[in-house]
Amino acid sequence: MTLPTEGPNTDATFQAAEDIPTLQIGATTARLVATGTQTGERYGLFRWDMAATSGGATPHYHRTFSEAFYVIDGRVSLFDGTTWREGGAGDFLYLPPGGIHAFRLRSGRLAGAARSTSWSAGCSVGSRPAR
Repeated sequence: MTLPTEGPNTDATFQAAEDIPTLQIGATTARLVATGTQTGERYGLFRWDMAATSGGATPHYHRTFSEAFYVIDGRVSLFDGTTWREGGAGDFLYLPPGGIHAFRLRSGRLAGAARSTSWSAGCSVGSRPAR
């Protein structure tokens, strides 16, 4: 922590829950809490609410950004590149750039997870980095 010496920085941003953009992707509702455009390409934060029939993502990796998953509620299967792990509320998985991973819903009921991404150099504002 650094204490301000010449006055406060007032560049904070507040976004009310009802103003957060939402996308419907099949049986998953994605809330775009903080996009790279909003954070100067420093990170992104997304909430994924997955219905029982939503499936998930097959094993893949991202060359240019890290990704983290935090299970909010329900049960989500998380693949860490070696092993499938059953994640419950409060469980966390971090993947550096190039980290093979996947996720899927197996519990048969609604589950929520937060996904955070952190971009490295070479990504342009407003674009999703190439996998």
